[in-house]
Amino acid sequence: MQRPDVYRENTARNQWFEDSPESLQTAEENCGDTTRSYLNLPGSEDELLSFRYVKRWVGSGPILDLGCSTGAYLRYFPADSIGLDASKPNLERCRQLGLTARFCDLNRELPFRSNTTPVIFCSHLLEHVDSPIALLRECYRVLSADGVLILGLPIENSAVNWLRGENYFRDHPGHLYSFSLTGISALLEKTGFELRQLYFEPRIIRNWLWLSALQHLPNYLAARLAMAYWVIANRS
Repeated sequence: MQRPDVYRENTARNQWFEDSPESLQTAEENCGDTTRSYLNLPGSEDELLSFRYVKRWVGSGPILDLGCSTGAYLRYFPADSIGLDASKPNLERCRQLGLTARFCDLNRELPFRSNTTPVIFCSHLLEHVDSPIALLRECYRVLSADGVLILGLPIENSAVNWLRGENYFRDHPGHLYSFSLTGISALLEKTGFELRQLYFEPRIIRNWLWLSALQHLPNYLAARLAMAYWVIANRS
């Protein structure tokens, strides 16, 4: 994966920031309001059970982990992978784990050249950014011709949430959007992707037997019984 200072001359505001206090201060000053709300917010270290199905799509090349949080998944990727995040506590945790993670405002253009990245991993980020379609277009631009996009998304209208009395937006103030199966499929098509596979994450019953059974249900039913899902897509 190439390591440019900026991938285009006109995107210097989202350059590849080093770890010096001066460069991080500049990055923070250039952030928009949405990103700024995450600067001091630590992320979760939880790993979804269903990630075991996603691993087979990772391959041996470098992974670009967008919104890498505390490195919960980045730690499983090849050593030359890199995570991008706006949270200072998250970046510090990644450094403690020996992972390569850099500050980046993910509401701006990605600091990578076009057609350079074999796999982009993006777990529970798309619902938090100002413009999901803009981020997906950036993913398309950065991915190599046969690249793989892996999205992790929460489910709003899940029976699991209803049983728990959980409100997707009220209980998660950072959620700006929700994505139904048909909605994400349409969004991927509009941004040049072809949906390849879906995997679903259980919530109340968390064991390998139910996890496996969930994957064999019709997608519409699995989505009602799951708390989240993974989307595997290719550039079409």
